[in-house]
Amino acid sequence: MLAILQKILAFFTSLLMLLGISLPGAGQLNEKEGYQISGSSVTFHFLANPTTGYDWTMTQEGDAVALEEAHYTADPVPPGTGGGGGVKYFTFTATQPGTATLRFVYGRSWENDPGRIITAVIAVSKDGKLTVSSLAEQNLN
Repeated sequence: MLAILQKILAFFTSLLMLLGISLPGAGQLNEKEGYQISGSSVTFHFLANPTTGYDWTMTQEGDAVALEEAHYTADPVPPGTGGGGGVKYFTFTATQPGTATLRFVYGRSWENDPGRIITAVIAVSKDGKLTVSSLAEQNLN
C-alpha cells in the first residue's frame, strides 16, 4: 500500500513540476526534474530514456538515508513507436541523524563518459526531518 501511495505522490509531483507549480518540501533542478519530501522520505525524479541505452545509477556516501525504491515510469507513446522517454524515481528514507551525499549518473554502461552527473546532499535532523541542502548538476563540458 505504501509503495502505491509513493507512486501516486511521485506522479502528481511530476505533473505539478511540469506545470511549474512547486509544493512545500519540493525542489527543482530544472523545469522537469527535482525532488519531493514527504515525511521522513524524499523522492528524486529525473528524465530518462532507457530505450537509448542510457540509465541512471546512484552512489551514496553517508548513512543518514537508505534507498527504499528505484523505478522507471515510461511516458505514453503512440502505437508503433519504437521507444520513448519517461522518468526515473529514487526514493530514500531517513535512517539516522546526519548527512548523505547522493551522486546520480546518467550514462550508458558500455561508455566511460557519463551524459550527466547530479549531486544531492541530504541532512536528517535528530527528529527525523529531511532537508535537501543542495541539488546541482555538474558541468561536464
